[in-house]
Amino acid sequence: MQRHQQSPSSQLLQTECLIYPDSVTVNGDLLTADGRMKGKLVRLQIQLKSENEQQKWRMDAPSFTRLSCMGRFQSVNTSRNQHAFDYEKYLQDKNYFGLFVVKKYRVLSGSAWQTLLSQLRFYCIKQVREQLSRKASQYVQALVFGYKNQDFQEMQSLYSMSGILHLFTISGMHVIFFLGLFDYFFRRLHLSFAQRMLPFIVCALMSMFLFGISMSVLRATFTYLLTYLLNHLSIKLSRLDRFSIVLLILMVIFPNTLLVLSGQLSLLVSFLLIFIPNAKSKWQSLLFMQYLHVLTAPLLFCVFFQWPILGGILTAVFSYLFTFLLLPYCFGLFLLTFIPPLLPFFNLPFDWIVKGIEYSLQFLVNFQLHFGTIPSWLVGICLILGLLFRKRPITRYIENLQSHSTLEILFFI
Repeated sequence: MQRHQQSPSSQLLQTECLIYPDSVTVNGDLLTADGRMKGKLVRLQIQLKSENEQQKWRMDAPSFTRLSCMGRFQSVNTSRNQHAFDYEKYLQDKNYFGLFVVKKYRVLSGSAWQTLLSQLRFYCIKQVREQLSRKASQYVQALVFGYKNQDFQEMQSLYSMSGILHLFTISGMHVIFFLGLFDYFFRRLHLSFAQRMLPFIVCALMSMFLFGISMSVLRATFTYLLTYLLNHLSIKLSRLDRFSIVLLILMVIFPNTLLVLSGQLSLLVSFLLIFIPNAKSKWQSLLFMQYLHVLTAPLLFCVFFQWPILGGILTAVFSYLFTFLLLPYCFGLFLLTFIPPLLPFFNLPFDWIVKGIEYSLQFLVNFQLHFGTIPSWLVGICLILGLLFRKRPITRYIENLQSHSTLEILFFI
């Protein structure tokens, strides 16, 4: 990885570093966190020397936001096994400059304004972890703050094999819920659109940091804001035009948007949704979601080598459950953590609900197709068959493409 080759891995450095508290993870005596050194995003590793030091980092990470560090950049070994987790590629996709191993550190006085939202997110996650039961805290942290720790791994495999793990990723469903609450609050204050536009945009941008910056969060938030502004300004743009504008914004911020897996999955699904017609019945909704799931199968095969057969149907069913029950319930539980006497009356029923969901999913985890690496000859045959059995000739497709807007043509180019 070029970034790591450019980093001074063999030199011992003395430098100042900003730590993002919500990224701090303490696993035994090893601490990992995200930070910034001279404006560059780095991944830090610190070997903690005592249990007291470990406890301080766990409970009061915001007090360590500014550090004077002595250490060196360490080269990251690439994966030797095919398709195994490649930590070097992971750092590259996340735009890290390198992996910095801290030998000694000293806490500097004062706090950095750049980490204020990160500190707020840390305190919210800490509040949830301390006040709620273990099961409830896992769901609230994942659905409300997009935070998945080691405890979440226990149920991740169950939802992954069922094909609905993506419901735990902060995306359009979550953004519509939370930003819809903001908009409702401002409208209840009887503010005009001009009066509430600026505070609404500020709240939307701040919420991106509280949700945890990710490709799906950025895409969903920008899409919501764009649609929100266009509707109130009475400007009509097609769904594909809006998608193209959001894609352009993402590529300006992150030029590698289409090269990383998170960007590919998020944008592919949102792109395919443009061409899925609105369902007129519940049965059509199930069929359309399964059809969408089939369309994403080639990418899932190439990346994960498995495909949950019922993933589309389960997504259609459980998306309603998450939208109208689990997500509002989790947000309510977070608010109730500040009213401890009332919390047990709502926490216990929530544990029963999610345990029932997990129990029902255990009967569906075996409905999967497993594949190895897809051979190139099979890909070639599929492409040829797709061209031979087209319902519309190529010339007709080109004529239709010429009737589309400039933004649509630019997207396909």
